[in-house]
Amino acid sequence: MTAASRAVAATFGGTRSQLTRLADAAAALAGPNDGEVLVVRGLGTAGINRAASMSVKLGRRRLRAQVLGPPPEVLEAAHRTEPTISLVIDLSSSGLGDADLLAAHLSVPLLTVDDEYSFLPGEEATVVERTAAAMAISSSDSNDVALAQATISPFGVEPSAMVVHIDHQLIRLANPVIRVRLRHSFLEVDASADLSMRHFRGPRCRLEPVAGQFIITLDGARKAELNGPLQVDVRTRRYTANLHHP
Repeated sequence: MTAASRAVAATFGGTRSQLTRLADAAAALAGPNDGEVLVVRGLGTAGINRAASMSVKLGRRRLRAQVLGPPPEVLEAAHRTEPTISLVIDLSSSGLGDADLLAAHLSVPLLTVDDEYSFLPGEEATVVERTAAAMAISSSDSNDVALAQATISPFGVEPSAMVVHIDHQLIRLANPVIRVRLRHSFLEVDASADLSMRHFRGPRCRLEPVAGQFIITLDGARKAELNGPLQVDVRTRRYTANLHHP
């Protein structure tokens, strides 16, 4: 455990409110310099109010808070955040979810409430290493990542066609809309083409346009024209989770 992590664990003791403890822990993680924190809020009015209170407490500790709503806003943030983000605070109470993916993608710590290690005597917080999987997207133009879904769809008036290479199969599809998702460290590929639906599964896939034009959309946010073959692989990244016991 690093010195910063020990400081975080130490801040959780006492009778302070849960949000105050989280804010103190965030200040310890962010260090002496001003930083920006992404706060993933819960649902409804209660979630909005709780995130607003968290923002005020962070501001008193010289931390700027950017509040993110429920999906897809959390995933979209992965494609538009600045490198000044210090950490992610998860107030959504959703367990392992989008906030974890965001922290792993940004390579910053996650601070959340979790009872996974609450059985440990005399401990108010636990610091653990976790892993999260995402999709590495590579082509001749660029390298990118999708946290939840990549969609490849035709545009324009010309007929289109795509060849899908996955799990030792080679399938040619006419005018397809292809959605690639990650499930249990495997790619789930759904292809809608010519009024039919095809489903494929494998550890990686290659999508090769052979006619027409295609647009790729990552997590519903980032869009770009596809100019050649697209390789999709599973990428696993480590991140630190600071778990505050309820």
